[in-house]
Amino acid sequence: WYGDGFEAPAVCVAVDSNVKRVIQAIKPGAESNIRVIPNFVDTEKFVPAEKTWEGIRVLYPRRLTILRGQNEFIRASQQHPEYHYLAVGQATSENTEKQAQEWAKTVPHLQFIHKEMDGMEEVYQQSDISVVPTKSTEGLSLSLLESMSCGLPIITTHAGGIGDAVIDGYNALVFDPHNDNLADYIHYLAQNEQLRKVMGERNREIAKCFDIKIWQRRWKQIIDLF
Repeated sequence: WYGDGFEAPAVCVAVDSNVKRVIQAIKPGAESNIRVIPNFVDTEKFVPAEKTWEGIRVLYPRRLTILRGQNEFIRASQQHPEYHYLAVGQATSENTEKQAQEWAKTVPHLQFIHKEMDGMEEVYQQSDISVVPTKSTEGLSLSLLESMSCGLPIITTHAGGIGDAVIDGYNALVFDPHNDNLADYIHYLAQNEQLRKVMGERNREIAKCFDIKIWQRRWKQIIDLF
């Protein structure tokens, strides 16, 4: 047991409820010091925008790593090239990132770009679907919450703390990256405009529960204890 980091402090703050459940399952009682303060989104900055383009744009706002689902996203783009795919995130190395960008130049419907966090709202606002296909090691994803706040329908997984913000079939489509084909989920959502609209509206409302002002207030309550 290597849980001293959870048990020794007076308070241990987790960004999602999954952390508390995992510790509770490993050693019941060891989770008593864990306080969950979910990750946040600035709902005044990340807002929906009207669609002004033709076709379907599928966004992958993630780091370019295997665990974040880059392979599933790339494979989906090959299976349904009728949609436009955009990956926005850094790779594990500058060389890997450059290789991805060079390769994408040969695939007209797929782009790899880098964008600073300031300005990311514009990328969400110019997309139809956001894909968060994490296979493991995920908290309550910031890019998930930002996508939701911008009124996008989501395709994601059960990894980590994602379940704190999504209900399969209600505001997102949840797939199993080990057994399901991401391309099928993208195609289904791309072909169902009404479902995209309904899920996007629901996501905008749910995102307000994770607004940055709520996060600030909860952290202040913790800090005031000391």
